[in-house]
Amino acid sequence: MNGALTEEYTAAIREYLAGSGEAALRLAYESGRRALVEGLGVLELVAAHQAPLVQALRTETTEKGKERVLMQALSCLAEGLSPFEMVLRGTREGNERLQRSLSSLQSVEEQLRSQNEDLTIAHRSVEKERRRYQALFDFAPDGYVVTGLEGAIREANAAAAALLRTSQEMLPGQSLHEFVVEADRSEFRERLHSLHLRTVDRWEDWQIHIQPRDGSPIPVALTVVAERAVPAVAGLRWLIRDVTARRRLEKERARSLVGQARAEAARRFEFLAEASSLLVNSFDVEANLISVARLTVSFLEGWCFVGIIEPDGTFRQLEVAHADPALTDLATALRRHCLLRTRTNEANATQLLGPQVINPLTGAWLDGIADGPDHAELLRQINGSSAMVLPLRIHDRLMGVMTLISSGAARGYRPSDRLFGGDLARCCALALENARLYRDVVAERDKAEQANRAKDEFVAILAHELRNPLTPILGWTQALKGNALILRDPVLRAGVSAMERNAKMLARLAGDCVDLARISERKIRVEHKPTDLNAIILASVETVREMAISRGLRLMLDLGSEPLQVLGDTMRLEQVVMNLLINAVKYTEQDGLISVRSISSGKEAEIEVQDTGIGIDPAFLDLIFQPFRQGTASWLTSQSGLGLGLTITRQIVEMHGGRVWAESPGLGLGSTFHVRLPLTTLTHEESRVDIPIGPESQGRGIQILLVEDSEDILFLMKAELEELGYAVTTARDGRTGIEAAKTHRPDVIISDIKMPIMDGYELIRTIRATPELRTLSAIALTGFGTRGSSERALAAGFDACVSKPAEREELLAVIRELTERDSSAPTGTSFSLASHSAEERLGDES
Repeated sequence: MNGALTEEYTAAIREYLAGSGEAALRLAYESGRRALVEGLGVLELVAAHQAPLVQALRTETTEKGKERVLMQALSCLAEGLSPFEMVLRGTREGNERLQRSLSSLQSVEEQLRSQNEDLTIAHRSVEKERRRYQALFDFAPDGYVVTGLEGAIREANAAAAALLRTSQEMLPGQSLHEFVVEADRSEFRERLHSLHLRTVDRWEDWQIHIQPRDGSPIPVALTVVAERAVPAVAGLRWLIRDVTARRRLEKERARSLVGQARAEAARRFEFLAEASSLLVNSFDVEANLISVARLTVSFLEGWCFVGIIEPDGTFRQLEVAHADPALTDLATALRRHCLLRTRTNEANATQLLGPQVINPLTGAWLDGIADGPDHAELLRQINGSSAMVLPLRIHDRLMGVMTLISSGAARGYRPSDRLFGGDLARCCALALENARLYRDVVAERDKAEQANRAKDEFVAILAHELRNPLTPILGWTQALKGNALILRDPVLRAGVSAMERNAKMLARLAGDCVDLARISERKIRVEHKPTDLNAIILASVETVREMAISRGLRLMLDLGSEPLQVLGDTMRLEQVVMNLLINAVKYTEQDGLISVRSISSGKEAEIEVQDTGIGIDPAFLDLIFQPFRQGTASWLTSQSGLGLGLTITRQIVEMHGGRVWAESPGLGLGSTFHVRLPLTTLTHEESRVDIPIGPESQGRGIQILLVEDSEDILFLMKAELEELGYAVTTARDGRTGIEAAKTHRPDVIISDIKMPIMDGYELIRTIRATPELRTLSAIALTGFGTRGSSERALAAGFDACVSKPAEREELLAVIRELTERDSSAPTGTSFSLASHSAEERLGDES
């Protein structure tokens, strides 16, 4: 049959099977008639009948349905063959052919019946499997969903419905995408797209959150598998597992692990803190490292070896520690050897850049770190399981090595332990470095102290050697100034004045050296008493007036009408003003002007010393207050000094809570110095006792023993004291001085310190040890001018100490005070006075 007739006949059978009745049979008959007209046979018609019949049988699931289909198909076939039947009734051949077709049709029917039976058996098996699958699908503990590529749900089990909080019947047709929380939807779409593109076939344990129809979001783990069908994806199978409990367990486990980690970290921190405390326990770093090694084995168990590199580069085993007392003998034997000696030389030090964990220990490694076969054998007796080598490094310099070896029973070291080991190594290395720096500092300090002592000794010797000759020079110039012959001769008078002026300058330079040393060591004691700054300025100006006039300079004084009360040391403040005035005189040329002004500026008093001298380079304005520095090279052509006056001035002003600074427009334009000191409202009336110098009755009845090795000083002081009425006995050394004291029993002994045969210290100790002499008052006369010499003199037994060159008024004041106390004190009482010398007004270093 052609295609059109086949389709027409197939449609007739289908309509008849669908229940169209006579209309379908007429269509079948018409199809048979046309087939007959076109010359087709019965077989072609039967063949056209077979295909829709088989298809119809396959769609039926019951035996009755299949029988009904067969019967209806036969009726339809008979109707289609009726034209042929009418044509073939008259012929035998057509009948036979029809008979054969019927037989063939029966055979086909039997085959169909057989196929139908097979299909029935298969259907039953499939149905059984389907029910089994449905049972598994429905009763699975986790959600199971089948969707299309776009995520539309086709099937869902009961667990999935319960998870999504909806009914199982309502899920098909909904999109799984709707149940994903907003934050995870973008990732959800991307992964679906990757499945569609076939870049992946499955996603496992995919963590997202889903939002049920009611309630809070739920964390789930998704596993999705693509069912492939050529050429595209047929569908997606989803496994949805609620991981809320798992998350909770993971959090609990994490908290537990964190708690354990914190406990371990706290334990390690406590250990490191205790180790750090031990490392700074004393300056003996080796003893501290030994303590740390013993602490380490009590913390970690096992063994601890500590080796340090000596300053000469050799490696020394410092300690071998173990917590088990039973292993003391083994530890003692191991201390006789040196671990890692061969690896700490310069060639191999790069192998010890950081903490290393060796796990497990091998015999070859033990042989490599041992210093010989005997040492290696001892190390094997440890039975160690692992080791951690901790280089003690600071700034890429290896200072030692700490080696930890775990015993067989202890937990072996792991790579994670290197962090802890590194912290311990840094603490130990820092202690070694601090010890090295401390040794260097101590060495440098000792050098500095030696240099400082040498400097102090030099200053003391310099002061002594300067003051000894200055004493007679100043004494004689003062004596000669009043001599009638000198007064009548202007040349001699000018010469004596020049000698006195230069001798005082030498004394001032020596005093500056001593003052600078004292100030740098904080050895000057400054008294804070109410004093009038204007009076100090006035006295200082009068002192330098003669010097200024001799250089052809004009002095202009402008003092405030009201007193400027400050808390200060009158002598030291006079020294400040004198230094500024002398500095102005030195650097101001002839016909220049020096003006001194005092004003009250708020809560401060200000002194201003201005000159028209050589000026100061602005770059040097601060440097001039540093020792041995001057503002310009012009000092070469002026009356230069040591450059200490301004340094001492600044220190004294700062000790009074004030400040000093200089201003100058430039070289050749003069300079101005300012001093500011805090004002005070306190007042203090000082009673002054004027010491009469002229009357011979002042010293009458007082006998003095003068012990001095310098003939010039001895002669001058004897003459001055006798002129004042004192009875003076002299001696040239300490031994003759003791004999003279025993013979003459003086009221006061004045003794030099540096003398031949017996010095002043031995003399006073002998005096104090002699019963009949021990109550005598004694004054030390020294040219050293240092705190040590003054304290040593008082400690040796002197009642007072006066520095050379001693002002006559100062020495007489001390003699008077001692004799007055002796006359009013009970018998056997001795007195000790602080030095009245300007250079010796000393206090504690604090």
